[in-house]
Amino acid sequence: MNDATSERNRSSRFQALVVDDEMLERGLAEGSLRVDTRLRDALRKKAATDAADATVVSDSVAIRDADIVRLRRYLDRMAVRVGALEDG
Repeated sequence: MNDATSERNRSSRFQALVVDDEMLERGLAEGSLRVDTRLRDALRKKAATDAADATVVSDSVAIRDADIVRLRRYLDRMAVRVGALEDG
């Protein structure tokens, strides 16, 4: 089977599963179809979780940067003190 035939087979199988608006309305009314929102809801939850994770990472970076500034200031003060002891 060549690639074109394989692609047509996949396409026809997919088309057999597609429900247009009219079929959906009829299926909902008859009870043979129902709207399943599990995937949509899961993706929304993941997006919210990812946004919260990004906020935590951003906060962590800010805290780390502040710690680095404080450490550099401390080391500068220590260098001055050590220099005074060496000179003195």
